[in-house]
Amino acid sequence: MIEAPLPPSTFEGTNTITYVVSVAEKAVKFIINSSGFIKHPDRPDADFSDDELDELRDMGFDVLD
Repeated sequence: MIEAPLPPSTFEGTNTITYVVSVAEKAVKFIINSSGFIKHPDRPDADFSDDELDELRDMGFDVLD
């Protein structure tokens, strides 16, 4: 498990994003965002919604389109 700090935010939740990595598979299995929601990067629903991308931009992240 890897925790990465997030920029300061007025949103509720933690100040980190968590990556859960499988050493055996050498891959990120899922990501837990600051609100506790899980994303599975290897599933078809892994894309972020427009609202999620806007939230990331608002937090100061550069989001590639």
